[in-house]
Order: sequence, then structure tokens, then C-alpha cells
Amino acid sequence: MDSAEILSNPKTMEPFSKSDQDIKAGRVKEVTSVEDMLSLPQLD
Repeated sequence: MDSAEILSNPKTMEPFSKSDQDIKAGRVKEVTSVEDMLSLPQLD
């Protein structure tokens, strides 16, 4: 997919928008090691 195509498609951009909202709301976890990453809940 071309960058312009991705950026102009609201369905493609929705996950990015939701991620930005999570970051602004503080719903983030710092990952500093593989162990940290493996302890995160799995997304389906």
C-alpha cells in the first residue's frame, strides 16, 4: 500500500488514532526487556 493511500483511508488510520488516544490518556506500559514484552496481555 502506498503511504498516501494509507493516510487517506479512515479505516486504515483508525488504529493509529486509537493509539494516540491511549497515549494521551496514559494507557501505556514501558517495555524495556523481552520479559516485559512477554508479560503483556495478548491482543486478539
